[in-house]
Amino acid sequence: MKRLFNRYEKTGEPNERLIINHLVLLYNVFGKQATDMLFFKLEEKYWSNLKTFLVFLNRMPLEEAYTQGLKVNKGVTTVLNDELITILRNI
Repeated sequence: MKRLFNRYEKTGEPNERLIINHLVLLYNVFGKQATDMLFFKLEEKYWSNLKTFLVFLNRMPLEEAYTQGLKVNKGVTTVLNDELITILRNI
């Protein structure tokens, strides 16, 4: 995921279907805990992209995640990526 989001930041063109496939695979293996794991493992600069994909897949809960020892409410502190929203709407 980190590599895909990094490539998107550099080129401006996301491989949205590959990202969705990775997320579906993670949720099939880890279930609801995949959300916490993703926010914990990914850097905060990728959270906007991640949250956009999770909202698209209806996997973005309003519960709290722990990251770097701090309690952070993902739903409030992270905004959606408008460019990704328009791309995902066309799928």
